[in-house]
Amino acid sequence: MARTIQSFWRLWGRGKWQPIHDDRLAQAYLDTFSSLQGQRVLEHLISNVYATVCPEPADAIALARLDGRRSVVHEILENLDMAENPQKYQAPQAGPDIDVRRVA
Repeated sequence: MARTIQSFWRLWGRGKWQPIHDDRLAQAYLDTFSSLQGQRVLEHLISNVYATVCPEPADAIALARLDGRRSVVHEILENLDMAENPQKYQAPQAGPDIDVRRVA
């Protein structure tokens, strides 16, 4: 059992921090937040979570909590951007006319 959990964490950690473009997931985010209710929820999240500041003095736990909440909203915004601008997230394919050393 412990080996299975360790294997899971190893696999999860390997790919977790690498951005993966999933067209279907991005489209699902776009469909969800394009509705009137979705826009209202997104506006609430941006106004009341993403663009808020921690009151002074703030302890480490309050800052971590706010950062965690912001990261969820940021993930939503990234997926919406992936759906609206997929070309930004697709790497050019190497071919005879593309010098991969020059692609930034």
